[in-house]
Amino acid sequence: MKRIIAISIAVILLLISLVVVKYKLDVKSDKYKLSNKEIQLLNGESAYKALKKLDIKSTLFVKLYIKFNKDKIKIEKGTYSFNGNYSLIRILNSLSNGEKGVIKVTIPEGFTAKQIKKRLAEKNVISEEEFDKAVKEINDFYYYYPEGNLDGYLFPDTYEFYKNESGKSVVNKFLKRFLEKFPPEQYKDKKLFYKKLILASIIEKEAGNKSEMNLVASVFENRLNKEMKLQSCATVAYLFNYEKDYIYYKDLQIDSPYNTYKYNGLPPAPISNPGEASIKASFNPANTEYFYFVLGNNGKHHFSKTYKEHMDVQNKEKRGVEYDGKIRVNR
Repeated sequence: MKRIIAISIAVILLLISLVVVKYKLDVKSDKYKLSNKEIQLLNGESAYKALKKLDIKSTLFVKLYIKFNKDKIKIEKGTYSFNGNYSLIRILNSLSNGEKGVIKVTIPEGFTAKQIKKRLAEKNVISEEEFDKAVKEINDFYYYYPEGNLDGYLFPDTYEFYKNESGKSVVNKFLKRFLEKFPPEQYKDKKLFYKKLILASIIEKEAGNKSEMNLVASVFENRLNKEMKLQSCATVAYLFNYEKDYIYYKDLQIDSPYNTYKYNGLPPAPISNPGEASIKASFNPANTEYFYFVLGNNGKHHFSKTYKEHMDVQNKEKRGVEYDGKIRVNR
């Protein structure tokens, strides 16, 4: 009898040991190999639904873990990326509110792609390298973007990003917001749209405020129609990443297709990511005979029809070219 009891206890202990080992394998060990796996979760989706998207089976021990930890497991919507070996606990922590969190980032109108990726890196969303890699992976965006240059389409706005969000998901959020503002069905001519986008990127950097954007657009439109050089300081400042307070005469001689003092027409690509107002202004310039403008001391622009009138305003306002040969530019 004692022998039977001893054997029974041994069997029970063995079974318990097997259960513990199995539990650890299913829950605590890094048994789940996820290779560049990305999933998107919506509001109200359960832990089981999330695991299914990751091709993880809900075994008995997985179900038990979720059941006894349901207060800790709160799945949040968002896009999640996994690459490597993970335990169930680590996966569920990554998908839960306590681990994930939301990173809110505001991108000002007129930022370049360089400035955007720097800000995203500073906010610990993704690294600059991840941003560059993600841009190269975009190959199905509706609008025209030669040589894979998405500058101009990274719509400035306030965004919410998630911990572990992939670079491609981050970039796609900018592009999705752009398409929401400018639906493809309304702009059939992709190359014309791109030209207007380039013009909008210049208007964004040149206009002092949104109320003047249509007037600034009219000046550039009139110049383009007359095959005059745009002579935008912003296009030269772009070559210096907008880090200079002044553009000097010597800077205007830089041999670059972006230098609109040297070359006619539009630069080859946008010089910033413009906001909605500047893009709409590029499509709807005011009907004027203006060919010149200069920023006055009151923060507003003076618009002129002739070069003489333009120079008279500059002399009166003491704006534009200073005595030491430098030009104040908008940043």
